[in-house]
Amino acid sequence: HWHPDWVLIVTLVYIAGATLVLGFELWRHWRFRRTVLRWSHPADATLNALSNARIVISRAVQAPLLMGVRQPVIVLPERAMPLGDLRAMIAHEECHRANHDVLIQYVALLARMLHWFNPLMLLIASELTLKCEQLCDEMTLTNCAITRRTYVGTILAAATTRRAPLTTG
Repeated sequence: HWHPDWVLIVTLVYIAGATLVLGFELWRHWRFRRTVLRWSHPADATLNALSNARIVISRAVQAPLLMGVRQPVIVLPERAMPLGDLRAMIAHEECHRANHDVLIQYVALLARMLHWFNPLMLLIASELTLKCEQLCDEMTLTNCAITRRTYVGTILAAATTRRAPLTTG
């Protein structure tokens, strides 16, 4: 008479769920990064002087974002914008870089992977991302010569886009 080994079954289901969550998110990030970099070109010297990170202009994004942990890349959308707005966007992404927010996204992914069965983890990860964005928004408004109205307009334009995996966008 055969009895199932429930510990083994639960362990295998847990490992399968964690592997699927991690694999899916890493695949999404790899695909997104490949697309963004394929449709990008380096920023001019004026913009590159505003950051320690590499800056590229890409038509594959609608809103600025930071991606990469070891070699961060600031990605700006390919559209005409005043230099003041571009400075504020770069300052915002520099704040994310200084706060290691992309690394925080990876840690949040690790937590989601380990607790894939807990629906609250999605809420916690979303709240963590929101708090990182709010902190950088406040720091940008404090440190940049941009009006709140202009900055809010930039944020609203960016808010209509879907969030990119493992980035600050």
